[in-house]
Amino acid sequence: MNRWLLLLFVPAALLAQNTSSSLAGTVLDSGGAVIAGAKVTLTGEENGFVRTGATNHEGFFSFPDLTPASFTIAVEAPGFKVYRQTRIQIDADEQRSLGQIKLQVGQVSESVTVTADAVTVNTSNGERAGTLTGEQLDEIALRGRDIFDAISLMPGVIDTSDGRDSPSPSSISNIYILGGRNDSKNMTVDGVTNLDTGSNTTVHSMPSMDSVAEVKVLMSAYSAENGRNPSSINVITKGGGTQFHAQAAWYFRNEDLNANNFFSNQAGRPRQEYRYNIGSYYVSGPLLLPKVKSLRKKLFFFFNQEFQQQVVSYAVNEKTVPPGDAEEEHFAARNRCPSHD
Repeated sequence: MNRWLLLLFVPAALLAQNTSSSLAGTVLDSGGAVIAGAKVTLTGEENGFVRTGATNHEGFFSFPDLTPASFTIAVEAPGFKVYRQTRIQIDADEQRSLGQIKLQVGQVSESVTVTADAVTVNTSNGERAGTLTGEQLDEIALRGRDIFDAISLMPGVIDTSDGRDSPSPSSISNIYILGGRNDSKNMTVDGVTNLDTGSNTTVHSMPSMDSVAEVKVLMSAYSAENGRNPSSINVITKGGGTQFHAQAAWYFRNEDLNANNFFSNQAGRPRQEYRYNIGSYYVSGPLLLPKVKSLRKKLFFFFNQEFQQQVVSYAVNEKTVPPGDAEEEHFAARNRCPSHD
């Protein structure tokens, strides 16, 4: 049993090796003096993840190697009220600092709860990046269910494609970041390179939008672990939580829902075939194993699939072919020409 559990945990640990988010801060009293030995507890709001620590002699604490998620932090010290901050959203590759946390004098049974700001200013480094959350991707109306269509909405990103009707391995093409070349960007999924390095313009696989928890576009001055290209598109996929969730969707497009264009109407041509069917579903929650109830709050799963059916219409190309007599004369003339050895 233990061997199977080890196999389940190892892939998750490998995928998270390059996301390296962290959360830090300094604990002070109301007079500005540092508080050493204060207990700090970090809790994941979706999966119940708990990590504990304590402040050092300078009142400093740090939680490295965090996966992107929403957290609640609690700080306790004898003679002070419990400080609790909720909805701390940590993005991929983010080195988040809570700054100075001042505790108020009081009983431990009392607490002070604050809510983190929805939008924070990065003060730990000079990294320039843009982030899209899974909730934002769900709310943006994207015709082709392609995450690169959403990425093109970020400042500094240009999309030169004619349109994105469906996600494909070539979706990363025609995306230009801060004036960089088309083949000068990288893409990772959960910290693993997804770029086809043979061409630099395609990816090995396209994640379904329903499986994406966050997309972060690193544009400049980012950490060395995200090197190789001038810019990088980092995708973090969703994971399960303590509660079961499921969703199914079907996205339908057909030429019967479109109007014919002016020139086709004049020429008496019907509407061009335009048929796309994209179906997807996901299921997530705690992994229930017989006789192992303790893992219900520690082991989770997320399963997602997406299917595509489409009719691709190709443009009509006109070619001029010489008449039969002209072709025969051409070959006869070539046969009469003297050969040169």
